[in-house]
Amino acid sequence: GDYKSFVMADIPGLIEGASAGKGLGARFLRHIERTGLLLYLIDPSAEQPVEEQFSVLKGELASYAGYLTGRELLIVLTKRDAWTTMPDTSALEEQGHSVMSISAVTGQGVEQLLLAVGNAVEQFKRRRAAEETS
Repeated sequence: GDYKSFVMADIPGLIEGASAGKGLGARFLRHIERTGLLLYLIDPSAEQPVEEQFSVLKGELASYAGYLTGRELLIVLTKRDAWTTMPDTSALEEQGHSVMSISAVTGQGVEQLLLAVGNAVEQFKRRRAAEETS
């Protein structure tokens, strides 16, 4: 659009138990403390349902630093090109969460995601500036 930019940090392989030091979780988790927006990337083809995967990831953030669960978030379903049916995300949407889908292979949904992230980052910056002047 109008060439806004933002910095993203990919926190790879956040797994259950990461907040307690399992895997490399604790080393990676500290990098998200200054973020204004969290993207939860979830693979709907995994054995766990989407809602359960989201719950595990959010639980790990809460265990690491509870204030992180209050951050704005987007839930992003990955591997859209490999789905045969749309995963049920109604429970997440009923909780007020935005759910998007993308395919890194085909590019489907990527531009929409970038626009949504850019808008969310701009809103975060405006809120932060307003808080600093109050």
